[in-house]
Amino acid sequence: MSEESKVDGFASKMKGHKKAFKSARKVQASAFTDDTSKIVKSLGLKQGQKAVVVGKAVRSRNGVTKHGDPYVTIDVLITRGPAEGCTYTKFHQITDNEGQKKTPKEQLEYLFKDLQRLGFDTEDMDEDDFQDVSEKIAKDTPGVKLSLQVNGEYLNAFLNPLEDDGGEDVDEDED
Repeated sequence: MSEESKVDGFASKMKGHKKAFKSARKVQASAFTDDTSKIVKSLGLKQGQKAVVVGKAVRSRNGVTKHGDPYVTIDVLITRGPAEGCTYTKFHQITDNEGQKKTPKEQLEYLFKDLQRLGFDTEDMDEDDFQDVSEKIAKDTPGVKLSLQVNGEYLNAFLNPLEDDGGEDVDEDED
């Protein structure tokens, strides 16, 4: 499948959530992979424990899962501390499958909050803009703080902009 077809498929699937998309984009910011296991071990995190690491968003991808749901990922390369060099992938899947705790609107709100924290204006964003988002993240690699918390078999991550004053103000959205 060509790269253009993947992007078209993504935008087409996102258009299936048009009502949720339009509403969620206006929100205001307020299972382990190998690197995720390394992050947990290097930080010595146990169930329920939190840690804040500094990194930079280095890549974003979008596509459609094998179940037909659109998704967006944001890769954060940790640049300081014991987990330096590890990459955490923040995964946003937009689905209305049964058993989901969050609605597509809520899932999109979390995505748009993360994008706002990376400096994107989401108010007028449309489904076709995600390729531009991916390119801008790869080009600009914005600095971020990642608040991590072990939650059962998952590592929840809360993305926040890196503040110049070194403050520890972290807005924690449930992932």
